[in-house]
Amino acid sequence: MDEVSWTTADVDRVLEDMRAMGAPETAIAETRARLAQQAIDPVVVVHPSNVPAVRMLMVLASQWRTVALGTYSKAQLVRVGLDYGSIEPAARLAGLALTADDFGRLRFLEAACLEAWAEARRLER
Repeated sequence: MDEVSWTTADVDRVLEDMRAMGAPETAIAETRARLAQQAIDPVVVVHPSNVPAVRMLMVLASQWRTVALGTYSKAQLVRVGLDYGSIEPAARLAGLALTADDFGRLRFLEAACLEAWAEARRLER
């Protein structure tokens, strides 16, 4: 059997679920000790030329334009892209100097995010 890797967030969720289901504290402590040995924190490696765009994407995390879509049975907000009007002021306030190349990389990341969210919506159906 393959070994399972757990992030620390996964371990915390398992322990919360055990508490919610009324597991004894001794069982929770044993599970915590066992899973902590397997826990990893995910690391994302970013190529140095992409660092400014990734930092800017993090700064703009709350600056997505959305549209409301709905039917009689379901409503949802769909992200359609970054609010480009907020990029320059956000970069200035965050102390980031973006070049035209960085902006192109940011747009690539934006497209990747939109594609991932679209795939998640397809899988929800």
